[in-house]
Amino acid sequence: MRELNKRKEQDNEFAIDILALINSEIAREAEEELNASPITKFKMAIKQLINPLYLAAPENKIKFSSLYEKINEAGEQNHSIAKQILAITDISSDSDIEQLQKQLIQAQEQGDPLAAEILATIQEAANHDEIRRIKEPLLLIANPITAQKSERRKSTQYPHQSLMKLVKKGINWHRQF
Repeated sequence: MRELNKRKEQDNEFAIDILALINSEIAREAEEELNASPITKFKMAIKQLINPLYLAAPENKIKFSSLYEKINEAGEQNHSIAKQILAITDISSDSDIEQLQKQLIQAQEQGDPLAAEILATIQEAANHDEIRRIKEPLLLIANPITAQKSERRKSTQYPHQSLMKLVKKGINWHRQF
């Protein structure tokens, strides 16, 4: 990021375009995040755990699937928190989710390894979201056609064209930043 900012100060159009795109993406996602309460985020993470193949982000599918198997096994052995997690649906109330979160924290503090793993996995997934915020717009610059919305496709066209000009000139663009 320092190099991009340095190039921006030197009026490098490519750096300016990349930073503008990253900033707009971060601002859009920050607004979305502000609209989501912590309980809603926790509920979404738990839903990914109980349905990892369809709901989990691609980078989380394997870890969430493995953890789901552990939760399922624990539920079969009457682990109360595991049974609560497996009973979550789209209509589960926020107060039920908040209660579950408190129970997980309490169980973790009491040494429950499953609760600790669940909370750590949720935290790790949240950390990966930060990386995704920067990675996604850069991938769109490299290949704008993959954007799902036409407005995002259009916003990445100019940076993509600038990138392709550098490539055609034989400039190793990633070493410039």
